[in-house]
This record gives sequence, C-alpha cells and structure tokens, in this order.
Amino acid sequence: MSKSDQAKEIASGGGIVFGASIIDRGLRLVVTWLLSFYFGTAATEIYTIVITIMTLVKMFSPLGTELGTIYFGARHRNNKDRARLKGLILSSMALSIASSIMCMGMLWIAAPSITEHVNELRVISSALLFWTPLHTIVGLLRAQKDMKGNAIAYQIIIPLILAFGAGLVVLFEWSLTTALITYVLSTALPLIYGVRRAWGHFGDLFTDPDLPPIFEFSALLRYSIPMAFSQFVFRLNAWMDLLMLEWLTQTSAEVGLYRIAVSLAMITTLPITAIITIFNPIIVELVQHKNFQRLNDLLKLVTKWLLLFNLPLLMLFYMIPDVVLSFFDEAYAQSKTPLIILVGGQLIWSACSIAMRIIPMSGYALLNLANGIVAALVNMGLNYWLIPQYGSIGAAMATSITLIIWSLWRLVEAKWLLNCFPFHKINLFLLGGAFLLATSIKFGIQGQTIWIRIPIVGIVIIGFMGLALWLGREPEDDDIIETIQQKMKRLLGK
Repeated sequence: MSKSDQAKEIASGGGIVFGASIIDRGLRLVVTWLLSFYFGTAATEIYTIVITIMTLVKMFSPLGTELGTIYFGARHRNNKDRARLKGLILSSMALSIASSIMCMGMLWIAAPSITEHVNELRVISSALLFWTPLHTIVGLLRAQKDMKGNAIAYQIIIPLILAFGAGLVVLFEWSLTTALITYVLSTALPLIYGVRRAWGHFGDLFTDPDLPPIFEFSALLRYSIPMAFSQFVFRLNAWMDLLMLEWLTQTSAEVGLYRIAVSLAMITTLPITAIITIFNPIIVELVQHKNFQRLNDLLKLVTKWLLLFNLPLLMLFYMIPDVVLSFFDEAYAQSKTPLIILVGGQLIWSACSIAMRIIPMSGYALLNLANGIVAALVNMGLNYWLIPQYGSIGAAMATSITLIIWSLWRLVEAKWLLNCFPFHKINLFLLGGAFLLATSIKFGIQGQTIWIRIPIVGIVIIGFMGLALWLGREPEDDDIIETIQQKMKRLLGK
C-alpha cells in the first residue's frame, strides 16, 4: 500500500471515528443533563460515584486484551496467518470473559468496603460482564481496520441507549436503580452487535474444521498486562489534578471552577482519538515490515493534519477565553487563567500525541508502562508543590508541565528506537506561527469590546489556517481532502 493510499485510509477511518465521537459526546451530555435535572444533586452524585468506581475497574478488567488484539491481530492479518489469528481470538475472548466474571465478583464482595451505596454499586458491577468482552471485540475490529463497526459498537449504540433510557427514566419517573440498569443494557446490546460484526470478519476461521488454532497465551499476556497497567496509569494521570485539587484545597468551589477549564481543554482530544484508532494497526504493519521511512513520512503528514484540526480551537481558547466561558454561569469566569495554561500543555500534547503511539504499537509495552509511571510521579509531585500555593492555577500548571515533559521525552524515544519524528518545517511553521500570531493578537485586542474581538479572532484564525493549507500543501493532502469531501457528500446524501 502506498503512502497516498494509507493517507486516504487514515482520513476515511479517522473521519468515521471523529464523527462518531462528536455524536457520543453530544448524547452523553444529554444524558447528564436529563438525569441531573430529574434526580437532583444527591442522587446524581450517587450515580456518578458508582459509575466512576466501575469505570476504574473496567479499565483493567480486559487485562489489556483490547490493545493486545490490535497489536497481534494486525500482525496476523498482515501475515495472513489464519491459525494464529484464530488462536488470538479464542484466547483473548476467554481471558476477557474469565476476567469479567472475576472482576464483577470482586466488586460485588468488596462493595461494602468501598462505598456506602452498596446496592447501587452491585447493580452497576454487572456491566463488567458485557463491557469487558466488548473491549476485546472492539480491539479485533480495529485490528481489521473496521472503523465503521468500531464506531457503531463503541460510540453510537452505547450513548443512544443511554439517552433513550434516560428519557424513559424521566418520562415514567423511574428510580435510580432503573437508570443504572439502563447503563448495564447500554453495554450488553453493543456486545451483541460487536459479535455479529466480528463474525463477518472471522467467521470463516471457525467454520473451517481443518484450521487448528495456534495459541500464544504467554506472548499475549506479556504485551497486554503491561498495557493494561499503562491504561490505568494514563487515566490516573488524567484525573490526578482533580483528585489532588480536591484533597489539598478541600473546597468543592475550586474543583468546580477547574473542572470547566479541563472539560474545555479536553475537547481537543476528539480528533486525536479518532486518528489514533485507525493509525495504530498501520503502525504495527509498517514496523513489522521495518518500513520506518514510510512510517516517518506518514507520521509527519498525520501530525500536520491533526494540528490543522486542533489549532483553530486552541487559538480560540487562548485568545478569547472569557468569551468561551461566557456560555457558562458567570461564576466560571475565574476559570480563564487555568484554561489558558491548559491550552499550552494541550498544544504540545496534540502535536506529539500521534508519535507517542509508536512506542506501544511497536511492541515496547514495558517501556510504555514505565513512561506512564514516571509521568504519574512527576504529575503528583508538581501538584503537591503547586496546588497549595496557587490552587486551580497550580493544578493547571502541574498538568501542562507534565504533558510537555511526557510528550518530549517520548519523542526522544521514538527518534532513538525507530528513527521517527513528527516535525518537519511545515509542522514547525504551524506550531510557531500559531503561537506567535495568537499571542500578538491576544495582547493587541485587550480592552476592546467583545464585538470587536470576536470578528478579529475569527478572521485571524481563518486567514492563518488558509495560509497554512496553501503554503504547506503536499501531494497526499489532495487525497485526504478528496476523501473528506466524498464522506461529506455521502453524509449529506449528494
């Protein structure tokens, strides 16, 4: 497959996941609004607590097989090794099902020691029986580059059922327990779809009696277990600032102000997640064939397009944060400074995020885990130092510094191990130009009315992105643009 074909593949698959991610976020916001409006703060807090506990458990319950199936599944598909692919499916599903039963049982038994909301936690724990194997099925679909199946199973069906269930709860005035049962159903139904979708890809492996499976349990576990811990550490890093802010300040107001800033900054992760989903199996294929030059070229191209997606939003948040925050309650205007600081960290993280996937998808699972642990220790230390002095601003500083350090040292690893680096002159121009232009405009329009600042910022962003597309045009860009246009035409029915 040529670089142009792979660029089209990334644009097509990434576009599907990105669109599904927007639908997912939107529907989940509707669910949050409906349930918080209906139940009030007390019951909503219980709902949030038990789902958060279950979410922490489900991050580890698949034992990393959702990533192991991507890594080994892409390799076996690329090699046309049907026997090993069959063994991978059987072994990964057996591990995830056994783990789901064990984790649900442990959570059921430990519920009285974890929270006072024992019955609610036990109800929601049953979701692990469906969620855990669903993760593994989704990993297999991603290994096949089936982004449509991945999006429907993981990003469309779940929030649709949640939103429909929340509507029924409010309409018929059902209890909190019913809302939790709806959550469980939202994981059960997509599993059925996922199994049917996976059968379309792999059914012939199981209808062939002359194909004995080749099991490689030890290889799967050696890769998957460190990746499971890496996922947990990554999530811990994502929540570290909020957890330590609440602990060190002991004031819900400070946490509430900071949470809004974090939520806005995290919007920029949507295109990152979309591109990573399709880029992971491509990394595996290119590394397996030792085609590092192609991987390096593709990395630069994908990084450029990720910046083109993310920079307008980051520039907007940086130049007029008060306008963005005006959509919330007036009290949240104090989130302006944390938001600006978080934008700085997200700028570097966005630029380096695709390159950072090269480490785990090249087989360096233990190195990836070590990276996460070191980042967690750095994050914890910075939060412990800065939060007592600066509150939410200190939490934002700690998070941004950690993101920048974590991103840069993984760039060094990718360059050292695989000779891959995401930046060339076009990408450096995008980063440097966006920062210098946004900073100069930000200070130049200070003191002006909102009706002057908004048009100026809009013109600057559109002008800069247009100039970047014109000056940074590469042959593969035409293929990506054509693919996006075709997707839009299909979406609009033209």
